[in-house]
Amino acid sequence: MLEINWNGGVADPAKLADYIEATLSLDEDRACDEFNYAHFVDLIREEPNGGVPDDGSEPIDDMAHFLSGQGADEAEHHFENAVSLIENRSLWLEHLYPFSVENGAVQLRYEQAADNGMPYTFLLACSLHNEIGPSQVLARQFEQVCKEGMRTLFNESADVFLFSQFSQDRAELGRSAREAVPILAGKLNAKVKNEESIPNQQNEFGIDIIAIDRLGDSVGYPFFAFAQCTIGQDWSRKKGEAKAPNALNAYVDLQVQHSNLIFIPHFLRKDADKWDAPAHDTIDCIIFDRLRICRMLERLKEFKNSDSLETLNSVLKEFSEKFFIR
Repeated sequence: MLEINWNGGVADPAKLADYIEATLSLDEDRACDEFNYAHFVDLIREEPNGGVPDDGSEPIDDMAHFLSGQGADEAEHHFENAVSLIENRSLWLEHLYPFSVENGAVQLRYEQAADNGMPYTFLLACSLHNEIGPSQVLARQFEQVCKEGMRTLFNESADVFLFSQFSQDRAELGRSAREAVPILAGKLNAKVKNEESIPNQQNEFGIDIIAIDRLGDSVGYPFFAFAQCTIGQDWSRKKGEAKAPNALNAYVDLQVQHSNLIFIPHFLRKDADKWDAPAHDTIDCIIFDRLRICRMLERLKEFKNSDSLETLNSVLKEFSEKFFIR
């Protein structure tokens, strides 16, 4: 069941846009053909004591007052900002976006919901996992989807696999870190050090996805990239976890710079040409947000590795059966 704190998202157009999209596509109790300002007002009125805003501001205790006079103008302004952002999302993502705006109301484009628009809806659900749950299911599915998306950045011969603690790919390398880390070092043409200190258990190293293109030789080092995946709102705290010096320096001799990626399901844009995040959160890593991931997944349709597309479709089918309502 979708449980949204509408007061918490009123003043943030990105959050409010997500809430509107989720209500149309993921809310079994409120299934409707369109979402207009009247729907928004009804939901605000239903919020017990206005809830506790996510932006740290004071909760709206008197909804009747908020939705009358100057408060009504303010509420309508917030709604229009969110609808305007939804229109922009539609322009940025085109056929990959399953929503449209007609006469000031947001609609779900049914013909796209189960095809091109499903990856977007999946990422929306991951971003709102606290309102949907269970988060562990979505987090594991998110890793799988991002792995296939990351594959499109590399040559067909590249080895792209999950290294997260409980993933199947990690289990195939070795159940314990003591088994997995030397195998990873071999893939990276690097030397293992302090092998006796490597934990003999399933340790989490902060690296969720690894891509290695060895180019047919064993000279150190091949081209490689590490990525972190997170569906949490505090994603910026994790942006450096997948850096080799942070994750593997104690056990693998990697004295080289490499690509450091972070995958997040959030839509970090209110404008097309800049991140909607503090500057210090967007440096020292390469960010793949909802828009970029959707575009990566679109590439899978033209990608030669049919297994990747099959994996993506399998994950989205499982998600659809468990969470997707419309």
